[in-house]
Amino acid sequence: MPKPKNFLLTILLVLFGILTLPEPSRAVSVEELQAQIDARQAEITKLEQQVATYKQKLAQTQTEKNTLAGQISLMENQIGKLRAQIQLTQEQIISTVLSVQDLQLKIQQTEIEVQKNKDNLVIVLQTINEYDTQSTLEMMLGNDDFSDFLNQAQYVQSLQNSVLQKVNELKELKEQMKIQKQDQEQKQVALQELKTALQTNQSALNDQVDEKEDLLTKTKGQEKQYQSVLNNLITKKSAFAKEVQALEQQIVAAKNYLLHVSSGDIPPAGTKIFMWPEEDAVLTQGYGMTAFARRGAYGGAPHNGIDMSAGYGSPIKVIGPGEIIAKGYNAGWGNWAAIKHTNNLVSLYAHMKSASPLAAGTKVDTGRIIGYEGATGYSTGSHLHLSIYYNFFTYQKNGELYFNYFEGTLNPLSYL
Repeated sequence: MPKPKNFLLTILLVLFGILTLPEPSRAVSVEELQAQIDARQAEITKLEQQVATYKQKLAQTQTEKNTLAGQISLMENQIGKLRAQIQLTQEQIISTVLSVQDLQLKIQQTEIEVQKNKDNLVIVLQTINEYDTQSTLEMMLGNDDFSDFLNQAQYVQSLQNSVLQKVNELKELKEQMKIQKQDQEQKQVALQELKTALQTNQSALNDQVDEKEDLLTKTKGQEKQYQSVLNNLITKKSAFAKEVQALEQQIVAAKNYLLHVSSGDIPPAGTKIFMWPEEDAVLTQGYGMTAFARRGAYGGAPHNGIDMSAGYGSPIKVIGPGEIIAKGYNAGWGNWAAIKHTNNLVSLYAHMKSASPLAAGTKVDTGRIIGYEGATGYSTGSHLHLSIYYNFFTYQKNGELYFNYFEGTLNPLSYL
């Protein structure tokens, strides 16, 4: 049965509506969300500048911590940086939450557009199917003249061509929605990381305030008292180093290792195979017989790694892919963790604020956070100690887990 012309016109209008769909209209709530996101981003930029300023101050005061005034100044800058970092993280959390809400609304809008396009496409396909049931003779006989027949045939052809176009548009909408959902998932992961960072920074701030008060109490604000505290720490550190080095010789002679990793192929010095474990860190002590080592701090032995500081509570990141093979706490090194890399070199991170949340046996990628900068163990202030070993072993002493000191180490600066 021939279709009335007004029916054909209706179908073409439906089709025309499909082909000329406007960009999804942004609801007021979406616009408001975007305005809030922009406002938060402006505040984030200001806070990032504040954090950067404190980092510069920290770099300047790192060399002054051998005096009480210098150490107090360093601590105050660390406290200021942590407070600014906490504010920054709070703003980033709010901004991320708003971004997640914004993406949710966009996904809902895209889902509506997809369904609308599907419904309209069904109408068009049903119409084409009805025309397909008519023979050419029936179409000719059902029209008043031959020109009407040609127009009707052209309508059908136009509808068929448009189906292909609309299928492609539906694919694009679905791909857009897929990307939006992926973005949303990434934002959720980032949100959780920011919440963890906020808790860490708040804890670090409390610790640093307490340590400053404790230092002032111990020294009574007197430089002489502070130097006495430092000398006492160096004496303890030296005695500790001599004791563990003597024990280490016995362990090696008896081969009484708990864990032993050896690399048969040592990369040439200057091979930059690892990344720095901290961002914007200041190198505070090098490798080998440094000035501090010559004072007898390590029992006459050289320094077995490098020291750096990006500020108390700063995240410490894995320098290369590998596996955590050991972690622990001892009086000398505080909280530490060791990672075996693909070339069987071992990187070690010490004096961390708290135990690494990652368990031994965990596979890690470059850049993963393994802990946070601290001052546990025999430490003259907040810093990260990094060692790289081509021959590494562990052993126990008084129920604590230790590792070999200097023999088997490489200069980390040759590989960062």
